[in-house]
Amino acid sequence: MRPDYYQILDVEPTARPAAIKLAYYRQARRFHPDCNGGDPVAEERFKLVAEAYRTLGNELRRRDYDERLERMRRYADAPELASMQRRIRVSTRHGRARRAGEERHAGAVRRRPFLLRRVTRPVGVWSMIVFYAMAALMLVPQMLRGCGVLAEPRYRKPAAGAEVKKRELSESEKRVALAESNARLQLAAEGGEVRAQLKLAIALYHGLGMPMNRPVSRAWFERAAEQGNTMAARCLQTLNFAQPLPAPAPEPSSAGE
Repeated sequence: MRPDYYQILDVEPTARPAAIKLAYYRQARRFHPDCNGGDPVAEERFKLVAEAYRTLGNELRRRDYDERLERMRRYADAPELASMQRRIRVSTRHGRARRAGEERHAGAVRRRPFLLRRVTRPVGVWSMIVFYAMAALMLVPQMLRGCGVLAEPRYRKPAAGAEVKKRELSESEKRVALAESNARLQLAAEGGEVRAQLKLAIALYHGLGMPMNRPVSRAWFERAAEQGNTMAARCLQTLNFAQPLPAPAPEPSSAGE
């Protein structure tokens, strides 16, 4: 049992704060270690005086101390109350520990994902549903295209072992297609298209797909250069537009040789 602070300060329980302060100064001066030559008993008494004044010098602490002191006096008169108080104190301590453990467990169970911490539960659930639905709409078509299910027929890979056969054109069909291509190029060049004029001039100069005619090729180079084509102007300066002589036909070998 702790000592009675009122007895330590030598005041009455009904003393005023000023009287308690005056009593503290008197007792502190009496038991101060500097005034007692380092006496350990006086030093312990000085600590008790300081502890008593910290409790009785504060109004709230003094009120709590008075209530506790009154309760202890009642328990001294009735021992059965003291034993009951001890049991209540122990059960209260155990109850606090049990509640603290339950709260920690409940906090661990109620922990929610990051996306749902700052929103209400219904809004968070619907947000997650919409998110996963959009992800599925984006990923499933990609997977199907990768498997070739949603690919267009022209992009589908041929089956294993299948050979893609292209019909080969005959010589007459090749000549007809070449003539049509040359006719389209001639019309575009006559219509004033610079690229067509340059292509026609190069084809006539080298005899690509049409008979070689370098004088006509020079005329087309000049028309393209007049329209600002630098390549045509460079070709006019570097190329030789003299028409080469046709190669002599091979002489037939005699039957006797």
